[in-house]
Amino acid sequence: MSRVVLIGADTLLEHQARILLGDEVVTLAPASSDVLVTRLIWLDRRPELIVFGPMMPTQLSLTLARTLRDLADVLALVSDDPEIVPAASAAGITEYLGHDPELEHVDALFDAARERVARVRGVADSRRADQTRRTPGRIVVVASPKGGVGKTTVAVNLAVGLAEAEPSQVVIVDLDLQFGDVATLLGIPPRHSTVDALSKAAARDEFVLGTFLHEHADGFFVLPAPESPSAADRIDPKRVGHLLRQLAARFRHVIVDTSPGLGEVALAAIEQASALVTVVGPDATSVRGARKSLETLRELHLLPASSPVVMNNVEPRSGMSPVDAAAVIGVPVDVVVPRSRAVLRGGNLGIPVLLSTPRDAASRALREVGRRLDENLSRRESRDGGRAVPRRNAPTKEKVS
Repeated sequence: MSRVVLIGADTLLEHQARILLGDEVVTLAPASSDVLVTRLIWLDRRPELIVFGPMMPTQLSLTLARTLRDLADVLALVSDDPEIVPAASAAGITEYLGHDPELEHVDALFDAARERVARVRGVADSRRADQTRRTPGRIVVVASPKGGVGKTTVAVNLAVGLAEAEPSQVVIVDLDLQFGDVATLLGIPPRHSTVDALSKAAARDEFVLGTFLHEHADGFFVLPAPESPSAADRIDPKRVGHLLRQLAARFRHVIVDTSPGLGEVALAAIEQASALVTVVGPDATSVRGARKSLETLRELHLLPASSPVVMNNVEPRSGMSPVDAAAVIGVPVDVVVPRSRAVLRGGNLGIPVLLSTPRDAASRALREVGRRLDENLSRRESRDGGRAVPRRNAPTKEKVS
C-alpha cells in the first residue's frame, strides 16, 4: 500500500500500523476540514486509505469523511458500534476496525483496503491475487516445556519429511531467538535470520522477505535464529503472527521451532498454529512440565485441536514409560522416538537423521510424526473446507460490518 493516513489515531493503532507498513504511514491530528484537505493535498502521493481513529468523535469523523472521500481511495472508521454503519456508509466509509485491535485485525483492514483499491482502480495486482486465491498453508509449532528433550531435532526432521512429499512447499522458522540450533542441525551458514524477516521492510514486501530465506539442497527453506543472543531483545513479539501468516501465504507447511517454555514469542506463534507438537523426554520433570504447559494453553484458549505429543529419546527399561507419561500429561503419547546414535551423529554433521540414516528406527518414528500431522490436518481441512485453523474457545471481538 503506497500510503495510509491515520487521523486521530491513538498510540496503539499508530504503533501497529508502523509495524506493518513503516514509513508508509502518515499520522494527522484532528483538525478542521480545510486544514486536513490542505495537508492531504500536499502529501507526495494520494492516500489509498484514510482511517478515522479512536481519538476522533464519531460525528466529526462522519462530517470529515464527506469532505475527504474524494482525496483517498478508501475510508475506514474505528468503531465498535454497529448502529453507526448506515450513516458511515452514506458518508463514504467502507471499512471498519474495532477499538484496541489486535495486529492481525489491522493487517486485515490494510488487506481489505488494498483489494478494494484494486477493484476501484481496475488494476489487479496479479501476485497478490494469486496469494488470496491460494489456501493458506499450515502453521505447525513445535514446542517443549523444558530444554534438552530434542525439540529442534523433531522440528528439523519434520520439515525434511514433509519436503520429501512436497518439495519447495516447506519452510522451517527458528523462533528460539537466543539459542536456536536449526541452522546448526542443518549445516547451513545463517546469512540472514528471523530478525531480518521480522523487519519493517520484510513485513511490507514479500519479495524482501523471500531474500532472507535460505534454500536447502533437499527441497525446503530455512529461516535461522540470529547468531547473537542479544538480537532477541530487538524483536517485537507482535510481529511474529504477521510473519507466520506471510509465510503461510507462500508455503504449504510452515514449521516453527520455539524456545522452551511459554514466552511471549512462543505464545505469539502458538496463537497462529494449525497444530502444536509438544516434545517431551522420558523424565518426570519434562512430562510434568508438558502437563502444565498444555493446561495453561487450554486456559488461554490457545491450544489447537491438533496437538500431538511426541516422546523423544526413549530407551527400553530406562526412564519413564510412554504409558506412565500419558497418565501424567492427561493425553496419549502419539509418537515414541527411540534413542539413537544416528540422531546424535547426524546432528554433529549437520545432516538430519531422515537424510543420513533414513532406515534408522528414530527416522521411522520421526517420519510418523509428519504422517500423522498431515493425515489429521487433511481430515480437518476436508471437513472445514479450507485451512485447518486452531479452534478457539474464547469469544472474539466481532468486526463491525
